[in-house]
Amino acid sequence: MVSLIHYLVVQRFIPAEFGVDPEKVHFPDPAGNFYIRKAHNRHVIKKEGIPHTFVSCNYFAGFLLPQLAQPDLKAPPRDNIMIFGDGNRKAVFVKEEDVATFTIKAVDDPRTLNKVMYMRPPGNMYSLNELVELWEKKVGKSLEKFYIPEEQVLQSIQAAENPFPNNLFMLFVYSTFVRGDHTNFEIIPSDVESTQLYPDVKYTTIDEYLDGLLYVFILKLFSFICIHMNIKTATLINFVTIILGCLVLLCCVSKNIWVLFSLLSAFRILDYVKGRII
Repeated sequence: MVSLIHYLVVQRFIPAEFGVDPEKVHFPDPAGNFYIRKAHNRHVIKKEGIPHTFVSCNYFAGFLLPQLAQPDLKAPPRDNIMIFGDGNRKAVFVKEEDVATFTIKAVDDPRTLNKVMYMRPPGNMYSLNELVELWEKKVGKSLEKFYIPEEQVLQSIQAAENPFPNNLFMLFVYSTFVRGDHTNFEIIPSDVESTQLYPDVKYTTIDEYLDGLLYVFILKLFSFICIHMNIKTATLINFVTIILGCLVLLCCVSKNIWVLFSLLSAFRILDYVKGRII
């Protein structure tokens, strides 16, 4: 590959890392060499003098975030949740389209030449405790929390019945939320951060991403009600819209601002559901 890059006179090489900085990750044995090859490739690229930009976006929003880092789930938990470690280590999640936008801007930017471009967008760095608190506010319900200490997480990873790579999900959880590999170091002056370079880029925040998960939940709820009540979805949505409209009028008359804001948020969700179903 190196010979081909030299032969083609590549002006900028961006390796397909798109994850955590491989030189900053803490994976316990026997999976400790998972990132060693990526780190080795970095050293070869630098040694050969290949013009490059290493993109460290940490995690795509579609990984770990949709289930709030809960193993064996594909959606956020409804009743209880496991908090790994003390729950205070911050992770970084960036929506896939936003990673692409920042990367394309960096391709021919002289400010990113031969540097690591980290992605730490404000509004996209959350600890597990903060994620749970944000989700609880959105669903209006408190979840029962079970704190899993580091020793227990390691035991789960190293259990004989859960060998590598079957334990890869928990390895990422350990690295991210127990060790804090996304944010437990400062970005050195010789490297750069994407949102500081490109403040004009409008990206999706975690708050907005979780809104999307909430809308999907509402969508499934509407479908469930319609199936079991044997009514048309459009009829149910129109009925709910009328009820919300009446409540908004009452709030305007009584000047109940906080309830009014809640109802307007409900309208926003209803518009989303209507656009997906009707």
